[in-house]
Amino acid sequence: ESVHVYCNPINYSYLLPCIAYWRNLRLHCLTEKEYEDEEAAEEFKITSFVDMVRDCYRIRVPYSFQGHVQKFDMFTVEKWPIVQAFALEGIGGGEFFTMKHELFDASEELWQTYCRLDPVSLEVLITEDLMAFDRQWASFFSNFDIEGSSSILELSEALAGEPFRTYFSHGLITSQITEKSTDRQPFLLFGCHSTKENLNSYSFTFPSEGHLVKNTNNRGGTARHMVVQCTSPRGPLACSRTYFFGNSHVPYMGKDNNQQKKNELLVLPQIYVAVVEAVLASIRCYVETS
Repeated sequence: ESVHVYCNPINYSYLLPCIAYWRNLRLHCLTEKEYEDEEAAEEFKITSFVDMVRDCYRIRVPYSFQGHVQKFDMFTVEKWPIVQAFALEGIGGGEFFTMKHELFDASEELWQTYCRLDPVSLEVLITEDLMAFDRQWASFFSNFDIEGSSSILELSEALAGEPFRTYFSHGLITSQITEKSTDRQPFLLFGCHSTKENLNSYSFTFPSEGHLVKNTNNRGGTARHMVVQCTSPRGPLACSRTYFFGNSHVPYMGKDNNQQKKNELLVLPQIYVAVVEAVLASIRCYVETS
C-alpha cells in the first residue's frame, strides 16, 4: 500500500506540508532545471503515470464535473492524452490501458472531498465561475432594459433566455460534456407556460418562439410572471428566480392598515420571508462551523 503523487517544482512547496506525513508516500517531481525542458517534462509525466499504475488492476478515475453527472464510458477515458500514451511502445508496453486495467468512476466520492479540502477550486469558483455566472444575469436583464414597455410584450421565451442558453451550451462544448441532463439546464418560461408539466418536458435546445409575454396569461392575455433558471455548465452554481411583471397586489406587512387580509394574499409573502430567514440562518451556521 502506497500513495503516489505527481507534481511540479512550482506546486511542490505548497503540497509538501500537506502530504509529508502520509505513509509510504512517493513523490514524482522534477527539479526546476529539468522542468524547463518542456519535452522532458511531458515525458516524465507519462512515465510517472505508467509507474503509478503498474501494479494496479482496478483503477478509479474522476470522470464528471460536479453537478453534471455523465454516464461512465471507459472508451472515453482511453482517449485522454496521458492514457493514450500508455499504449506507446517503450513506455506502457504497447497495450491499450483499458485492456490491462479495470476502470471505475470515482467522481461522486471525490466531490465530497473537494468540497472540504480544495481551497484552490473554491477560489476559482468565487473569482472566475461566479463572476461569469453573474455576467449572464446582467446580460439577461439587458434584454428587458433595452426594450420599451410595448416591445417587452413581444419578447419570446427563446429571445429572453438566449444569454443563459449560450453560456450553458458554450460551457458544455469547451468542457467536452456531451450528455445534457434535464435536471440541470437553463430555462425561461412565461406565465401559464411555467407549470410543472412544462418544466418537466422543457428542453433548452428547443426554446419556444411562440410563447410571448403578451399571450401567456391563463386567459390569453399578458403574462404576470416568469420563471427563470441559470445553470453553470462546469460546476455546481445554479440560481432559479420568479419575477413578476408589475405589482399584482400590495404585500401585507403585518400591520393594521386598510389592506384586505385575504388568506391567499398572505401565504406567499409569509412563505417567502420564512424561506429567506431559513437560508440566512443556515449560512450563518455553516460559516461558524469548523
